[in-house]
Amino acid sequence: MKSNLLSALRKYRPRENHDPLENFITEAFAWLLQNHPRFGEFFLNKIASKLQLQFVAKGATTEWTTQVNFEGLRPDLIAETDGRAFVFEHKAWSALRPNQLQNY
Repeated sequence: MKSNLLSALRKYRPRENHDPLENFITEAFAWLLQNHPRFGEFFLNKIASKLQLQFVAKGATTEWTTQVNFEGLRPDLIAETDGRAFVFEHKAWSALRPNQLQNY
C-alpha cells in the first residue's frame, strides 16, 4: 500500500461503461487503515469480535493490500496480521455473486 492517497485513487477514474465506485471506496478505506494503525487495529478487532475470533494483538503490524491477484480472482482488500489473513469483498449498491467469497 502506498502512502499517497491521490495516487492510489487516480487509477479508478470514471470511464465509459465502467463505474469504479467500489474500487475507489476500497482504496480510500485501505489507505485510512494502513496510515492509521490504531484505527486498523480497532477495525480488525471489531470484525474478529463479530466472528467470535481471537483478537489481534495490541500493536501488531498489519499489512493492508488491495486487488491481490489469486489466479484471476481479486478480492478487494486483504489484511495480514498475527499470522492470519482477513479477506474483504466490498459492495456498493451491488450484491455478491454466487460463491464469490468461497473463491478466495
